[in-house]
Amino acid sequence: MKRNFDYIFNQPVNPIVICLADQKLEQFKTRIPEVQPSHLEQLALLRRGGSETLKHRNAHHSVALANWDLASTIVYETAKRREPVTPEAIRNLFIRINTVLMQEIHNSAGGKVRQLNNVWVGPCDAKGSTDPHPSRLAVPGSMVNTELNTLCNEVAEELNLGNVNPILLAARTAMKGISIHPFSDGNGRTCRLIADFVLLRSELLPACFDDEGKNMMVFPRIAPDMNHNTTSAANLMMAALQRSYQQFD
Repeated sequence: MKRNFDYIFNQPVNPIVICLADQKLEQFKTRIPEVQPSHLEQLALLRRGGSETLKHRNAHHSVALANWDLASTIVYETAKRREPVTPEAIRNLFIRINTVLMQEIHNSAGGKVRQLNNVWVGPCDAKGSTDPHPSRLAVPGSMVNTELNTLCNEVAEELNLGNVNPILLAARTAMKGISIHPFSDGNGRTCRLIADFVLLRSELLPACFDDEGKNMMVFPRIAPDMNHNTTSAANLMMAALQRSYQQFD
């Protein structure tokens, strides 16, 4: 299966949405010039809203919460160190975060880049994760490494240049990451945390997604209106950030 990923992933964002993102960036920076650990503590519960895994109690619930908290701390501390951003560093962060999220849950799969074409996205049926939903697609396994490397190159370059609105970059990072689906599990949480790295690196709060806005996949899903593009991803990211900043009104 071959797709024109450049076209799918890099459609221009609607100019009106770009202007709105610029306004939001200025507002957010004015309200909280520097993000502190106390801000993350206050947002901790709300940030879980974007994950079914973190909300629903099951055999792994307490472990999943602890893993999420550790991964979130790693992202914050990595962003705050202000070390030079390289593609290798971004890729390593992807792998490290997914490894942490899968600790004591799927140890053998954590941090291992996907090679299989079939993926499990969203709620599974009685057959479990071995029966991927046929109407949900992602990048084929043979192309995952290439697409992940391309994304890491873009994130590193744009963070270093500093001339791209970090809200839009975070949105594109989450959208591309989730659509690539680089791992066998934990992709949503992993990619939202990488997007948070982009935000925190730019002294913005991490995003707080709700059930409706958490998944930014661009490929066909159950219903056409559930598919996303760069513009809808930007809107979802702005809404998630607005939710974060409202906690400090």
